[in-house]
Amino acid sequence: MKNKNFYSFCLGTTFISTSLFSANIKCEQFKTYQDANNYYKAHKPDYQALDRNKNGTPCEHLKKRKKKKNIRLIIYKYGYPHSIGGKFPSLQSCEKKKNKLTISNIGLDYSYKCE
Repeated sequence: MKNKNFYSFCLGTTFISTSLFSANIKCEQFKTYQDANNYYKAHKPDYQALDRNKNGTPCEHLKKRKKKKNIRLIIYKYGYPHSIGGKFPSLQSCEKKKNKLTISNIGLDYSYKCE
């Protein structure tokens, strides 16, 4: 009888601690929607807090984040930032423009960097 009570106590404690721990998981802890969704699917019964509107999609605001960042071409004059030569959707397109400017401004003290 003592063992049976001990096991039920351990199971009850485990259930309570798991429930308390699951309440601490928040959408802010995930960088992407895919990470949040994978975690939610793996732990669905315990992590309902990730799906606030109960539609089966956790952390919906993460879906709306833009993943792409524009690449800027920065023009340096005499070693100091002078201006921005434009924004480009990819590093490759920025490098093309940088090469054209480098060729057209030979002999001048300009340098270019894509960031």
